[in-house]
Amino acid sequence: MLKRFTIDNIPKELWIKIDRRKLVASEIFFQEGDPAHAIYYLESGQIRLLNYTLSGHAADHYTVMAGEFFGEVLVASDQCLCTCIAEEASQVLIIPKQPFLDALRQYPDLALAFLGEVAYRLHMTKIIMRLRGIRSARDRVLSYLQIVAKPKTNIVVLDRLLKEIARDLDLTPESLSRALTQLESEKTISRVTGRIILNPEING
Repeated sequence: MLKRFTIDNIPKELWIKIDRRKLVASEIFFQEGDPAHAIYYLESGQIRLLNYTLSGHAADHYTVMAGEFFGEVLVASDQCLCTCIAEEASQVLIIPKQPFLDALRQYPDLALAFLGEVAYRLHMTKIIMRLRGIRSARDRVLSYLQIVAKPKTNIVVLDRLLKEIARDLDLTPESLSRALTQLESEKTISRVTGRIILNPEING
């Protein structure tokens, strides 16, 4: 299994070429069609990636949390493929693309870790798209919880706001809340502060 790409994978000679930028809430970091000169790492805050339809409707990709890379696809593109907005005050590391590509060629372990990150993103995108295709909000939420539960524990640690999970699942926060209440009334799940516990007897 490929390991996830982490900031510790960055070689020392690349660090000296990395810049930092602070963003205020609602600030646009880059827009679809902008030149793609870097990939990014979110040190703090929260970032939202999205596209706009011709009618101006926002179509979400996913939310980036502190400690995650984003824009990995830009190593293979001359233009930004989506718009990036800070959802709250954030700090971003800007990793220049050409020096990063040079480092991938020089360090096979770095290249493998980066490949693992891209594969993970693709996997999660496929999962989210499959979940969004489930018509029942109750079943969509249950399927999500079963996927993200920690292995062998049936515990989902809520390290994200429910409104962010709702957006990923293409649900309103109210629909997510109702689905969770229904699952709890069925005794399919139990809720405690910061966690959701899946009932192993009912979930198989």
